[in-house]
Amino acid sequence: MPTHNPQVAVMVLHHNGQKILYDCVSSLKKTTYTNYDVYVIDNASTDKSVNSVQQSFPWVKLIQFDKNYGFCQGYNKASEKIDAEYLLFLNNDVTILNSNWLDRMVEVAQGRNVGAVGSKLLLYSDPKKIENVGGILYKWQGGTRVGFGEKDDKQYDELTLDPFYVSGASLLIKRDLFIKAGGFDDEMFAYSEDLDLCWRLRLMGLEIKFCPDAILFHKASASWKKSMKALYLSHRNFVRASLKNYSRMNLLKNIPPLLLTSLLFGLFATLFSRNVTFLLTMIKSIGHNLLNFSSTLESRKFVQSNRRVRDQTVFRGSQNGNIESVSAIKEKLAVFA
Repeated sequence: MPTHNPQVAVMVLHHNGQKILYDCVSSLKKTTYTNYDVYVIDNASTDKSVNSVQQSFPWVKLIQFDKNYGFCQGYNKASEKIDAEYLLFLNNDVTILNSNWLDRMVEVAQGRNVGAVGSKLLLYSDPKKIENVGGILYKWQGGTRVGFGEKDDKQYDELTLDPFYVSGASLLIKRDLFIKAGGFDDEMFAYSEDLDLCWRLRLMGLEIKFCPDAILFHKASASWKKSMKALYLSHRNFVRASLKNYSRMNLLKNIPPLLLTSLLFGLFATLFSRNVTFLLTMIKSIGHNLLNFSSTLESRKFVQSNRRVRDQTVFRGSQNGNIESVSAIKEKLAVFA
């Protein structure tokens, strides 16, 4: 059990989708932790989802925005309005499996030197399989989920698992620390924001932890979504995170091959799928970072001012090479075929 019961704000960001929001909030009723509030953060939904939740779950607190601020800015703006010791960022497309999930996450979060804690996410479409237990970083390619598609035989259920980052679908962090670290990057809108936040926490000398006893079902696609926008945002934001978070030496060492790998991936994916949009998407993601380099540089100054450890410490035991294998890349690309 946790050494004490700090107040936790469970924050569910939402933009349209009455059924998924209802299922998510309904599942939270089974939570046994005694000191938490549920906030629905509504990014200007145009359907009846918010009214439905208000009528069915009057104990839920509501924060409504007048436009869709996206994942990053939406959570950042809401965090300013909430006074709780811990923030639990929770996707609206997850449902809770075990009632003591939050007790266990808070217990892990109170360990020494912990920056953020993530959950075990199982595939809603195939509950015996893992969606992820955190992620690793390929330095020239980006983040990749650990355990994706594997049968859950509790092979990752050791607290010694050291993911480089944990999924923003279920992420627990102290509010004061979240603010000190700069929150999510507003410029990212969505995708790779969890990798970026955890990278910054690691630069501050903190650890990222996985909690195997917090088990959630995730309704996200069983593979990459068939969305070039998701691919674009994910890669665009990974490039930005790299520009911000690497030390000067590693920036010079890794950015050139990262950019080259991006173009080669786009070319390979275009030839594999016979769809030139892949190459254009990679070029567009790089171009965006070039056009917005001054903004990234300002953010980099802030990130580096918070740095407490060297890159060697940040990456120790937490990254797996530079790029994935060709077979793994082909498996991901197959969903677009």
